[in-house]
Amino acid sequence: MFPPADKSNLVIAKAVTFFEEQIKKGDSISLGMVADICQVPARTIQHHFNKVYGMGPIQYFNKMRMDHVKDLLEKADPKETNITALIYDNGFYHISRFSKKFKEQYGKSPSDILKEDHFVKE
Repeated sequence: MFPPADKSNLVIAKAVTFFEEQIKKGDSISLGMVADICQVPARTIQHHFNKVYGMGPIQYFNKMRMDHVKDLLEKADPKETNITALIYDNGFYHISRFSKKFKEQYGKSPSDILKEDHFVKE
């Protein structure tokens, strides 16, 4: 018989799956949406995320979206990629705020990441 799963892990797994789906669609989220999906109060969601990640669920979602955009930039063809369009398509609508947070998180601007030699043409 298996030991009972930690409730934090179950709630977070449900939330992260929801986050991944929303990121694929380019949609945003709210704390209420996350609480509904996980079927627990919003304060419970916040508690679990802070316990495990040291940040709230919205901050974690935004970090996941930022990681997704970075991955897209690394795989993109610099000659054919419009950074602004890519950022908008992924749910970020304040370009200067996005660029500032991106540089804080990765130490490089989105255009620097795009220009790096990651792109492999198939």
